[in-house]
Amino acid sequence: MIYKKEDFIYAISFVFLPAAILFAVSYDFFFFWDSVQLASRHAHWFYEHNCSFVFLHPDMDSGHIPFWGYYLAFVWLMLGKSLLISHLSVIPWLLMYYFFLWKISARFSNQAYPYLLNVLLILEPVMLAQSVLVSPDIMLMASFLAHWYFIETQKFKWRSVSASLLVLVSLRGVMVLIAMELYLAYISHKEQKYTIVRNLFYLLPAITIILYYQFAHYLYFSWIGWHSESPWSDSFSLVYLGDFLRNHIIFAWRILDYGRWIVWFLIFILMIRNQKTVFKTKLIWILLFCFLLIFYPISMPRSGLMAHRYFLPISLISVVLFYQLWQFSERASKRMPYLVIISFVTAHFWIYPAHISQGWDATLAHIPYYELKKEMNSYIKDNHLDIVNIGSDFPDLASGEIIFLDGEEKSFKSYSLESDSLLIYSNIFNNFTDNELNELVHWQKWHVLKKNGIEIILYKK
Repeated sequence: MIYKKEDFIYAISFVFLPAAILFAVSYDFFFFWDSVQLASRHAHWFYEHNCSFVFLHPDMDSGHIPFWGYYLAFVWLMLGKSLLISHLSVIPWLLMYYFFLWKISARFSNQAYPYLLNVLLILEPVMLAQSVLVSPDIMLMASFLAHWYFIETQKFKWRSVSASLLVLVSLRGVMVLIAMELYLAYISHKEQKYTIVRNLFYLLPAITIILYYQFAHYLYFSWIGWHSESPWSDSFSLVYLGDFLRNHIIFAWRILDYGRWIVWFLIFILMIRNQKTVFKTKLIWILLFCFLLIFYPISMPRSGLMAHRYFLPISLISVVLFYQLWQFSERASKRMPYLVIISFVTAHFWIYPAHISQGWDATLAHIPYYELKKEMNSYIKDNHLDIVNIGSDFPDLASGEIIFLDGEEKSFKSYSLESDSLLIYSNIFNNFTDNELNELVHWQKWHVLKKNGIEIILYKK
């Protein structure tokens, strides 16, 4: 294959440059939100075991193949354990993500606007926020895009690689793989190219990996996925009818949140104006349906499977769907994609009131927290306060070694307004109830830090 000069310029602009900017912004960010568990705690476990092939301790085992933690531990062993090295370990996956974003964009873009779809996808708010974390979802989304590209270009042998990466990263990666294979089955059946034997042959490495791990895990622990004593067991519990209906509202919120409402609004407008474009985008609709078919019965009946990042593939597919509808519609306003860009960029300035839980790992609005948290910790240390006597909340409950890689083994205690005399509160904490927030009004604000909508307060009773 011969590449043109324009291809190299494009690769630098849309692959290397975004990854470099994100690294420059985040290289000293400590572990935040779910990366505390899925990256740092897992990596410490394998690091302490010298990267031996051992199962995670049950109190940190969430049923996934812990490849991301093992990978990070291996990088630490090779290059040293630090926040800088941790963020460097993300770079290969970011480059892979942006490379296949480029490829997917080129496949679904017309000649008139060859770069516009790529810009829209790069600016997708939730993925952009995940990209400043040491997050396994970067690996998941890179593998998803690679698998999608290999399906679209019929590079079936390479599907073995992307499928294996998907099952390695998490059980959600398995769900993504199943959805993508349903899509492949549909388009291959229409072209009369689909055979079960050939398809299973290319998926054999991925199937072997997931079955071997889960079988070995069951022999060792006697459970798969989760168990009643798991810290995450409540998230997998089945809900009653009222909460089941409420989950539909939450799902819609997650899909529309952080500026993405404009994408679905414009999709609706374009469908109404020109119904013929729906048929021209049929395959994207089928792909979207395949994901809903897999994610709906697993997420909706459960109490805690509604995080923004869980639905990232659906979000990217919806952007491609909008772009396809727009470019096939002759009467569509040329300004529509720029409305999406504005909405995506301004989404990072959305700060909900304290009484509304917010997905902070889904927005760059959380970035001031890194500076404020370090400043608050310094204030506590300068005033000779023992953090083990100070109440706090997720994601601030792990030790300093787990969050900051600073060697500190102490950690804040889980807060209790009844027994605590000192308490750390931040508006990025989602577990405080309305009653507890109202009660905190009567506590003394000992030290207050605020920046760009983020606040951390040390309260004293």
